Amino acid sequence: MKKITSIILAMMLLFAVGMAGTTAYAANNDVKISIGKRTSYKPIHFIHILQVTDSKPSTCQTNGYIKLQCYKCSYTSKIILKKQPHTPETDEAVPATCTESGLTAGSHCAVCGKILTEQIKTPPLGHTEVIDAAVPATCSEAGLTEGSHCATCGAVLCEQEETDMLEHQNIKEELVKATLTSDGYYKEYCADCGETLYYKENLKPEKIEFNLKRERYTGKKIYAILNVYDRKHISISNMHYSVKYTNNINVGTATATVKFHDSYDSWYSGEMQATFEIYDPNTEQQENTVLTTPAIIRAQCGSSKNSIQLYHTISKGCKTYDIQYAKNANFSGAVNKRVTTYDNGSFGNAECKVDVKSSTPKQEVTYYVRIRAVDTSSGKVTAWSAAKKVKINITGYYW
Repeated sequence: MKKITSIILAMMLLFAVGMAGTTAYAANNDVKISIGKRTSYKPIHFIHILQVTDSKPSTCQTNGYIKLQCYKCSYTSKIILKKQPHTPETDEAVPATCTESGLTAGSHCAVCGKILTEQIKTPPLGHTEVIDAAVPATCSEAGLTEGSHCATCGAVLCEQEETDMLEHQNIKEELVKATLTSDGYYKEYCADCGETLYYKENLKPEKIEFNLKRERYTGKKIYAILNVYDRKHISISNMHYSVKYTNNINVGTATATVKFHDSYDSWYSGEMQATFEIYDPNTEQQENTVLTTPAIIRAQCGSSKNSIQLYHTISKGCKTYDIQYAKNANFSGAVNKRVTTYDNGSFGNAECKVDVKSSTPKQEVTYYVRIRAVDTSSGKVTAWSAAKKVKINITGYYW
């Protein structure tokens, strides 16, 4: 300030001298003025004329300056500028949590970053424990053990562990019996949770089938074997029903009555009936037999040793036939053999052994053969058929 004041005074003095018509001299940076008579000294400038050669603004950390120099001489000067004040900026407080530390409010300089008010660390608050009650297991859901968590942050402090589901204890049964007109069902379920443990649909009974539709008359009660089927033709176990037979002794129509049990064990209800026939084969043969004379279709050597085989027409309802063979066409000394024929639906197949008396092995012998039908119930026979010749090989010794 003193230098600036000196400069201002010098300028004022120079102005005054100029006005009086004098010359000013300066030496050693001090201003000396002579008024009046001029001397022989070389004139110099009365004041420094300064100009700024360098400058630096002040901050909140450092001083600034202005450097000056007289452009007439080597005189220099430096003006120091004071530091600027800090620009405060607030640092917000950080609240502490259950597990993390907090900070108090503070401040710093927005320009240089210098901490003006230091933030102080605050300790964690710690958890606020809340008990998680145990959940008992049931037969439909697993349970949980007791645990805990923090009411503030929700962190699990003591984990709950899963416990196994319970076995079903209160098991009930439900039965809707199938009738002859509607299906039913049987199920087992847990009365506590309602879960169905077992379910079976019971289809309505629909049909009775006998192993044999016709049973042979025996003079005793006949219990025909039967099976009961549902509407999908699946056999129903006989544990569900009983069978009562009527008119099951004599020849005619017998009845089987299937009654489903009234007990809870049976899944069905109602009664069903079916009939089967009892027949007498002897009476049936007599009634159905119409004796007609058979005809030989072909005569040949039989499949067994020393035998004759005949293929012949069938006398309706007749299974017994007489075969007669001889070595001559008039059948003198003929031999009769009663046989049962095999009926394949188109023709009969009868075979008989030949009585052989020969000492010559592998001898070919010609026979005349014929056949007639026999009704064993009445004893009636038909006339003999036309004869046929057949050659057979006699093997071995027969006496």
